[in-house]
Amino acid sequence: MVVGQLPRGNQHAAASVVIRHGLTVRQAELWVAELLECSDEGKRAAQIARWMDGVWPSSHPVARPTRAMRSEADWIAMDIRTLRDVAARLEARLLATPLVALGPSAIELMAGGIVALAPILHTLERTIARVTREEVAA
Repeated sequence: MVVGQLPRGNQHAAASVVIRHGLTVRQAELWVAELLECSDEGKRAAQIARWMDGVWPSSHPVARPTRAMRSEADWIAMDIRTLRDVAARLEARLLATPLVALGPSAIELMAGGIVALAPILHTLERTIARVTREEVAA
């Protein structure tokens, strides 16, 4: 990380500033370069302390999240969509291209993966059945 270029005594606080304020890599690089220009350790520490308190010079805009935070319902909906899409694509590929057509080494590799996938899908199926029964009962 770029804060590793700073003297050891400043690294932890500088890393905290970068994380707390969500600085991009480029913003962190520019800030560290500015800090390294400070020859006086006291001035460098004071500048880091100001930035930790949120006093930002106008020449250094703070990064803002570009996306809104997702709720648990959003994550579940995304997982459902992803799983549905991947399952449909895998089924279409398996039906369109027999494993034999892929060659002996591919057969060995794919067959093991497909066999390992079956219990995972079975467990997911049981979980879905249990959760939906609980929701209907409630």
